[in-house]
Amino acid sequence: MKRIKKPFTLLELLISLTILSLVGSLFAVKGKKLLDNYGFQQDVTKMQDVLRLAKEYACCHQTDVEVVFFKSQSTYFIELKTDEPLFKQNPFFLKKYKFSKITSIDVEGSSIMFLGSGWVLPRAELLITGYRKIVLQL
Repeated sequence: MKRIKKPFTLLELLISLTILSLVGSLFAVKGKKLLDNYGFQQDVTKMQDVLRLAKEYACCHQTDVEVVFFKSQSTYFIELKTDEPLFKQNPFFLKKYKFSKITSIDVEGSSIMFLGSGWVLPRAELLITGYRKIVLQL
């Protein structure tokens, strides 16, 4: 006996498309929050790495390293500066680091100075705001 396959009706197709669009919209709302959180966390991790790099360069090479924060439009940047001539030629040191998911950085002044002796000026906390607020100890 041969079985005859019936095609889907228009009503069945519309119901299935409606269910798929509802599930997709729920995923889009939750997915955006997850992506924003992930991007912010990546920026905070990158900032911690840059600050750690500046501190280690200052301590290991007995030189002063200045970390300058500045904002261009809605994006924060960090630039490392030093008076050591060998580092001024290093393209890794001359690089500006970009943080697009951070909305504000609160620190005393607009820079942090890591001294070759191990001191950090100013002795403060760094408040980073974006998806949420995070305090970094310097």
